[in-house]
Amino acid sequence: MSKKKSNLKADIRQAVRDMYSKTGQVDNEAIKSRFLAKHPGQESRINNILCFSLQQRSGKDVETQSGPSKTYCKQNENTTDVTKCDRKVNADKGRINYIMNNEHQNGHAILQDFQDHLSTNSPNGRPSSFTPSAVPSLANQMCFLSPNDQGSCTPEDQDCTSVQNAVLISSTARAMPSQFALMGGLRGQQSALPRDPRVMLNTNVPFSAFICGVQGTGKSHTTSCIIENCSLPLPTLGALKQPLSTLVLNYNEYSSNVGAQPCEAAFLSSVLPEWSKQGLFIRVRVLVPPSNFYSLKQMYSQIPNVEVQPFRLKPHHLNISTLLSLMCMGNGDQMPLYMSQVIRVLREMAIENKGGTFDYLDFRRRLDDLNLNRMQTPFLHQRLDLLDSYLDLKGEHNGDYFIDGGITILDLSCPFMDQATTCLLFRITLELFLHAHSSRGKMIVADEAHKYLSETPAAKDLTETFLNIIRQQRHLGVRTVISTQEPTISPRLIDLCSMTIIHRFTSPEWYRTIRKHITIGDQSNNNSTEESLDGLREIACLRTGEALVFAPSAYLLDENNSVINATHKGFKMAIRKRITWDGGRTILCVR
Repeated sequence: MSKKKSNLKADIRQAVRDMYSKTGQVDNEAIKSRFLAKHPGQESRINNILCFSLQQRSGKDVETQSGPSKTYCKQNENTTDVTKCDRKVNADKGRINYIMNNEHQNGHAILQDFQDHLSTNSPNGRPSSFTPSAVPSLANQMCFLSPNDQGSCTPEDQDCTSVQNAVLISSTARAMPSQFALMGGLRGQQSALPRDPRVMLNTNVPFSAFICGVQGTGKSHTTSCIIENCSLPLPTLGALKQPLSTLVLNYNEYSSNVGAQPCEAAFLSSVLPEWSKQGLFIRVRVLVPPSNFYSLKQMYSQIPNVEVQPFRLKPHHLNISTLLSLMCMGNGDQMPLYMSQVIRVLREMAIENKGGTFDYLDFRRRLDDLNLNRMQTPFLHQRLDLLDSYLDLKGEHNGDYFIDGGITILDLSCPFMDQATTCLLFRITLELFLHAHSSRGKMIVADEAHKYLSETPAAKDLTETFLNIIRQQRHLGVRTVISTQEPTISPRLIDLCSMTIIHRFTSPEWYRTIRKHITIGDQSNNNSTEESLDGLREIACLRTGEALVFAPSAYLLDENNSVINATHKGFKMAIRKRITWDGGRTILCVR
């Protein structure tokens, strides 16, 4: 429509110029009649354009000729008629300029709609030449509606999409994903079990898992089996064409060298003898605090195929938000007097670098220039001094922190580390792992998360980081596993995770917390305490290694090869045996 409007305006102006150049005057009625025949129903617009063109022509004549201006109305009109014509031209000038000047603006939609209304006389606001668009044929658009037209799926395979996107899959599914591995077997009444009870973990798609249970029920065993499935290309387990890069976060309150415990994930480097003949193993690297490097290296060096390195950050890995978190300056925190000067320095640096890399060394120099009394700011300098010990100020480390296709453990167990600093360094490492590491497939494991995901501000920030990662897991290509003894640390994680794996516990408080976030027990009897505890009895009766699993996307088949509805109901599963040595086994007097 805009093109037609533009052509009409140009044609009228050209007609005015042509008539004036031939006769020295303009016949309004002749031009109007000519264009009304071509554009019926647009009389008002033609009048506006014609008067505007006459106004422009009159202005040019005033500039080039002296004396009274010529009249370009009808030849037989008297002075009074000419005056009326001039008044009409001047009166319409503001309206015409408004319409013309706004035709080429991309401003408010309602104003554009109003301008279109002014330019038409049709009752419904549409031009007389309006014709409705034709709908494309069904045959041409059916390819956009067919759920089976994805990838290599054939029309006969109705369940292909469900299998490819499911986190857990029955082994009898007609089409398996590109990567999968054995996770366990279905448990239940023998008559209702399928002949093939195996359940496969789909390692090809991003997923998130929340694992909980008391100590000794198989929680760490399940976590290790998930890591094995994503890291060990053992044909007996399944198909793994591209092992994932895994980051394991570990923190223990360090008391002494004697009381230190290695991260259980480090033992994934030791394949059991019956499987080691195939020559497969998982590369494991442990990053430890520089202040506790030698003690932890001596401990981890007793595990084969494990390399230990000090964890040192580059200064450019820091930013203003990180420093504010380090100094425990949250949105609702009360700011000490000296912090106003520190905030001012950070604000000035943010303005000066214009979105560039944060210069930590320049920040320290400016901080020294403030001449802050260390006696009045011991907490600030203590945090900054600790951060300095983690920085690679000499540029000695130039490689990647993380092993491609292997396991990288960040163990921040150190007598000089507190929970707040640990959570901050975990956040920095997660950012580096997600955006600086080049691996296509990644997995993050928060082992024993209850040890650092507490109610402190730094822990809440780390929890928010996990929530954001899970929300974007498909776009980041990352799998997230949260393993904890206490499901109450952050129930919001349960809401977002692809699957929740519950091992045995007997706490009614834990059960009430979980029941608010997943469908467990008889939800219809909320007023009956006896009925509401049915789910807790089922959990309390689980054996070691068994789990109650909630995975809405699971694609499971029963004995009749019919799909089991797992959307609003959990199922019992026994986790498979491990391929690697179990570092979390119970220590007995006699084996």
